[in-house]
Amino acid sequence: MKRNLVQCLAGCALALLAATDAPAQAVVDAPLPLETQPFGALTLVDEIDTAVAAPTFESPSGASGVASRLGRNARVMAMSPDSKAFGYRIGAGRGLVAGRAYVLDVEYPDDVPRTIFVANRGADFVRGFATGRSVGDARRQFTRSTLESLNYPQSQTWTSYRSLFVLHERFSTLKAERNAVCANRNLVPANGFDVVIFQNKQWDDPAGSGAAIGKIRLYEVTNAAALPAPVEYPPAPLPRRHLFWREEMADEAVSSNNAAQRAFAQPIDWFAAKMTLAKFYGFNTFGKDLMEWGHNQGFDGGDAQWIWNAQPPLVDIWTQIVARAGAAGLSVLPYFEYGGSVGACTGASCGYRSLGAQRRTKKLWDGVYTTCGNTSYYTCVWWTENVSADVTDPDTLVDLQHLVDKTVIAHRDVADFVGVWLRTRQTKLPVSFSPAALARYNADRPAQPRTIAQLRSDEASRASYYDWWYGERRDLLVNLRDYVRAGLGDNDAQIHFTAYPGEPVPPAYTTPGEANLTNLVTDDVTWWNTYAATLNGNPDPDVANWYRWQWGGFTPAQMLSQRQHYNGVFKTWPIATTGTERAEETHGTPPPDPARYATTDGVAMTLPVGTSLYTVDDAQLFAEFSNADGQTLTHYYPLNEDNGQSFEDNACTTHYAVSATEPFQGRVGYIAVAVDRAGPYVTMAEARALANGNPLNIGYLESSSFSRGEPAYVRRYNRALLTLPALAATTRAGAASDAAVVVREIATAQGNYYAAINTALTTRSAVTVTLGGTGAVRDLLSGAALASTRLRFDLYPGEVRTFRVGGDVIFANGFQ
Repeated sequence: MKRNLVQCLAGCALALLAATDAPAQAVVDAPLPLETQPFGALTLVDEIDTAVAAPTFESPSGASGVASRLGRNARVMAMSPDSKAFGYRIGAGRGLVAGRAYVLDVEYPDDVPRTIFVANRGADFVRGFATGRSVGDARRQFTRSTLESLNYPQSQTWTSYRSLFVLHERFSTLKAERNAVCANRNLVPANGFDVVIFQNKQWDDPAGSGAAIGKIRLYEVTNAAALPAPVEYPPAPLPRRHLFWREEMADEAVSSNNAAQRAFAQPIDWFAAKMTLAKFYGFNTFGKDLMEWGHNQGFDGGDAQWIWNAQPPLVDIWTQIVARAGAAGLSVLPYFEYGGSVGACTGASCGYRSLGAQRRTKKLWDGVYTTCGNTSYYTCVWWTENVSADVTDPDTLVDLQHLVDKTVIAHRDVADFVGVWLRTRQTKLPVSFSPAALARYNADRPAQPRTIAQLRSDEASRASYYDWWYGERRDLLVNLRDYVRAGLGDNDAQIHFTAYPGEPVPPAYTTPGEANLTNLVTDDVTWWNTYAATLNGNPDPDVANWYRWQWGGFTPAQMLSQRQHYNGVFKTWPIATTGTERAEETHGTPPPDPARYATTDGVAMTLPVGTSLYTVDDAQLFAEFSNADGQTLTHYYPLNEDNGQSFEDNACTTHYAVSATEPFQGRVGYIAVAVDRAGPYVTMAEARALANGNPLNIGYLESSSFSRGEPAYVRRYNRALLTLPALAATTRAGAASDAAVVVREIATAQGNYYAAINTALTTRSAVTVTLGGTGAVRDLLSGAALASTRLRFDLYPGEVRTFRVGGDVIFANGFQ
């Protein structure tokens, strides 16, 4: 209802505002300096000059040394066949207080390509940042992705990587454990906490030059109440955009039954710390994974026959999170990796209340041909085959409605719910060829009856079945949307559905079908080909026979012309017609079908993107994932996961073994770490997404506890995006004097909204931007009134400036 009103008002506004280009006006300068101190006043707590003080930890011994970089001494680590790490204890005896906000400042020279990883044990934050043409993420890890090496400009100055955090009550020393019951959180604020700098092996980051660090500083935020980013949201009834994240390897910090093994004695305080971070960075929605691989992660189901509860102390943490988020002014969005409920009852005697463990789905060749030796598996990833749900089964909708009852509708008066975020994982919502599913197909399409034999032998029969199945998936999501909206009393509630199941963003391919995976995107193919040739004959056979094949690349222009990201997003595997081993990967995880949702209000098939720019440069792909107004993006981070010889069992006696695929060789314990680009490039991908598409929502799939450095740039982008209404945008051709600057326009009854976006990797100076519409001009980031629709300003790489023209017409209902 609200959306229809907005669209009606927008149509009326065209007449009321006469939204044509204004007469020529004088150009007005509209500078907006970067928010260089987004934390407000800071008090220095401790400082370590790493070039003078020896590390308190090094692995291997002698890993670091001191050398001059850009005229100053730095603690450096050379690249080598081994990963390396060093660390320092900071803040000991300096009066640190748990629950207070602090800033960690790590100096580094921005001179040559580097990927530097930082572990802040005071908050369980681990993050990497990459400069220059360094690839950032490790080449060899548990999952594969297409890496990117571009010649990002470097400032040739010393700079700092800064991040905000809330100090935990208890924290681990240098190495972290994966299993919460094995956590050794024997440090408290009086002891200080460890900061660890670490890096990849040479072969995982060939263009990188190793870490170089200057001083490490710890500051306390003087006025934490002033941390939230100011956002000028569009006035009612214009719909808002939403920014949120979900964490995968994070809850272990507060999962132990032993309070001495938890980051905070009260787990809700740990989540509240995340809300502080969210509001500081400008995220307006708090996401929480309530199902991982189908397992309850923190809500009270009230019926173990239907769904098992999470383990104490997180049995019903969701109730507390919703209350705390509501009080903080954050909307909420539950996230489910759904494959049916997982509980005690799968039999007739208790009414089959637990759906997922029944595995009502059947593959095409069920019971006939094997996959890795099993006749019922869709794929060789055996551990994902334990639970599943059939989207064509009416009981699946009932199961989802019960899930929504417990997690959303029961809390509707406590916080504002954006809707529900569903994500399928491998084999959780597969195409089912069970007798029951086939009977439903034949009942729905009596003119096109099919037998299982026909589906196995005839491609046209399968095509008809696929078309029906995808329609059933859409109907399930639409019915769920209607149920959520009715339960919340909110006709704007959304269902976000993420079809891609993997950890990193989909790898790029030369074709959507069977074809070679693209390993690298680069603007310097010659350098990488030359480097790969040097690995031939390396005495390490793993290098000579594996790594040297990983660095052949395509240019960004080639990637775009071949639509390689599109190919990865829609990747399919052919159905085998011979042999006894017949895996069904495409049936196990069906690719997205966004075209079915183009005119579907309130259901978004999310578009996978990442930090790499090739994932956001295909404007046609954005259009293909659009509904009436724009897209919901899912921003994937590769895990860069390293088991690190962490404990595997609850007795804490058996360790994971370190394998050749692990990027850090166990030097920092268990770790899963995301990598961002340094400096202004931290949000370059998001900026290009706005230039090439219209992201109404961005959800980040974080590998561990979410944190981002470069807060000034992150806040600037987030604030700018949220000033724009969640309505359709068009490109205003010729509006900028610089072709690298894209101007997007959104026409509404409350005025015309504009975003000027620098898509270049360099600063664009004195750019003149001509806005449309008539009426008062407002800078939506500074709040300043501007005297012209012709504006001049500089834009750093990836910068977004937003403005509104008009909006001064008063309607009878009070909207402005």
